[in-house]
Amino acid sequence: MKKSTAIKLVGAAALSTSLLFSSNLTSYAADNSATSKLNSKQSSEYKQLQKEGYTVSVDNAKDGYVSINAYKPVSSTESGKVTAQASTKSQTFKVAQKIYYGLKPVGTATGYIKVKYNGTKVTPVGHSLYVDGAYGRKVSYKSGTPGKVYFNFVKVTSNGGMNGTGPVPFNTIFTITSKGKMTFFNDASARN
Repeated sequence: MKKSTAIKLVGAAALSTSLLFSSNLTSYAADNSATSKLNSKQSSEYKQLQKEGYTVSVDNAKDGYVSINAYKPVSSTESGKVTAQASTKSQTFKVAQKIYYGLKPVGTATGYIKVKYNGTKVTPVGHSLYVDGAYGRKVSYKSGTPGKVYFNFVKVTSNGGMNGTGPVPFNTIFTITSKGKMTFFNDASARN
């Protein structure tokens, strides 16, 4: 009887997971599975960033990117009332992104992103994003709910095997909500 119940529970979990992914609702469950796919070096980097006080997530993009994304607020200032409904606030985030192309380390994007909030609208106003050895760096901003920072660069890297070495374009999109939460998304096709 217990074995039958366990099989039913496992079957129900598998069915609900398959429904989740088939409907493109890749939410927290997808992030957990992404974390479980990290190799030992990546897992160690993930845990180290958590120890340093960062909020950490993993992005396994379909085009070969794997990134360990980390951010933490380092300053926040209130600059007074603009209207009766909204006040203006500034916040600076420290970011670190360990970037891999497949299993090959590409580099670490580091720096700060500064934003201003006016109610729910987020306006990026500054950055110091950098990747060692990258070229063609371009950063652009988009205000909104959420605000977005686009960080494009090219890095010469090898994907192993017979394919050799060559320039690989990278694009990270940082989204920042008015609640001070940040998500990172990599997509080479979204180069700005």
